[in-house]
Amino acid sequence: MSRSDPFGLENESQDHRSPGPIQDDERICRGGFDPMHYTKGKPKNSIIRADDLLTGSLSVWRGGTGDQPDFDLAVAQISKTVPAEQNLRSVFAPIAAEIRDIQLDEPGRVFYVVDDCSTDENGGFHVLHAGIKICPSLNIASKEDDLFLKAKGHLLRVLKKTEIMIAA
Repeated sequence: MSRSDPFGLENESQDHRSPGPIQDDERICRGGFDPMHYTKGKPKNSIIRADDLLTGSLSVWRGGTGDQPDFDLAVAQISKTVPAEQNLRSVFAPIAAEIRDIQLDEPGRVFYVVDDCSTDENGGFHVLHAGIKICPSLNIASKEDDLFLKAKGHLLRVLKKTEIMIAA
């Protein structure tokens, strides 16, 4: 990884079974569930849970690179997490670099994309699981913070422009 990571969030694997730190060219996949995340056929801002983003636990899945495509595996994992009375409508799949390159008015990184094999608080594990975290140096304390709202807005734009529809 050639990026600056003063907090060491991206440079380590979380488990010996992990494929390792997330590379810039890896697809980062997040599911879009219908009707939860859609209004009149368009994705809503709820594709990013503010509480999850604020706490550094925004769940995503590794979709592989051009050399090692794991997109179908990521979609299969997302399919297992569809809430009751919802359907997997799409997967938002930017490459990690698009998330890492998000900038605000303040200098420095906004988001980290981290290897995080933990899928829940109960010891769930999967090698393709990952997370998106806000850079700790931004010192964001609440989801009403203007900086948080700007950061979330930028991340939403990156996700929405990479929407891939999933056949039912």
